[in-house]
Amino acid sequence: MIAVGITGMIAVGIFGFLNANLRAIQFSTEQSAHDISMRALMKVLQDQMNELPASQAGALLGEAHRFHDLPSDEMQWISSAGLGLFTIHSTGDYLVTLALKPTKEAGVFDLGVRRILADRSSKDENWIPLMKRVNAMEIRYFDPRMNGWLEKWTDFLSRPNLVRIRIWRGGEDLAYEQYLNLPLSSGRVGP
Repeated sequence: MIAVGITGMIAVGIFGFLNANLRAIQFSTEQSAHDISMRALMKVLQDQMNELPASQAGALLGEAHRFHDLPSDEMQWISSAGLGLFTIHSTGDYLVTLALKPTKEAGVFDLGVRRILADRSSKDENWIPLMKRVNAMEIRYFDPRMNGWLEKWTDFLSRPNLVRIRIWRGGEDLAYEQYLNLPLSSGRVGP
């Protein structure tokens, strides 16, 4: 009877140990996948910022929005056709907007880009999803003239030095935060 009791206690202990380790492995795997997807998204965005036209007016603009009292900001830029926007077989420039799109689930969005031809010769707008299950996105712009962060960027003739993006996913309190460097334009940009 004592041997059966000891064996039962050992079995319960081993089960608890294995269960805790399996949950830790699952959490670690999910966190790694989350980090990889965030880094990949930021790489795509940094590549897009590096390709901004050197002296084109309105090459980067940004608006601050709120949805259900959470940040739902948008950033718009001009991009040439190519791999970064999955338009390798196209020509011309696109007006691209990084934005959140509501899903059927309350308080959960898909993060992606909307594309339309920059000359607006076509009214067709494409949506390219980049990340699912996003709760909020905050975008801020560093203006060296004011030495501070701005909620929106509406200056057609210049661009910020840095863009800070914060993304909240899965009900997390802490946001994933990344800074994007913008290439210097050749002085004030013109039309």
